[in-house]
Amino acid sequence: MAPLDGPPEFDADTAGLPGQVETFFGYLAGGQAAAALRMTDVAIDESAPGAPFIGDEAYESLMDRPSLKNVGEPKVSDDGTLADIDVTYAIGADERSETLQLAYVDKQGDIPAHWVFVVDPASAGFDAAGAADLPSGTRYSVNGVDVTSAFENLSGSSSRVMAFAGTYPLEIAVPGATPTTETIAIDVDTLFGTMSADGKLSGFADSLGG
Repeated sequence: MAPLDGPPEFDADTAGLPGQVETFFGYLAGGQAAAALRMTDVAIDESAPGAPFIGDEAYESLMDRPSLKNVGEPKVSDDGTLADIDVTYAIGADERSETLQLAYVDKQGDIPAHWVFVVDPASAGFDAAGAADLPSGTRYSVNGVDVTSAFENLSGSSSRVMAFAGTYPLEIAVPGATPTTETIAIDVDTLFGTMSADGKLSGFADSLGG
């Protein structure tokens, strides 16, 4: 689990879970991706070179970010370690419904017991396969915010880049004898990731003969 060093709104009481969801969405709506990240079990430092998509600068630049419409009552597992909660939220004119899962984390030292949002690493963020096929020196940006480091720091075991829900206009500037610049819309269509963008970067690389 990620260390609790951020938002003070963590609550060990299950009655506080809907409020925790509201706080989480408040951070996202306000473009505060780093604060939202610290309410999850994702053990990534938002200031790390490979994490510009979950830094505030890139996320705040998005035109549409999640806006919470409704939050249901939590359904807590018999052993009290997991809780599911239904939410409805909007991104622009698009309304979406999901079931979020939270995990209970026991008190650790000075860190109080709390709940964190569970993120499935297999579907977190978006697929960046294809970036390795583009020429060295290719630059990436979102609304003028440089996010190149996300594609330079992909691990060998995963080609996924962590990103919260929203539509990212990813501008790709490819160097060479005939420089090419193209913008690809990456729609992260669930709160923590998308599979619908799989192959977009690979398709772009293929179109260049990469």
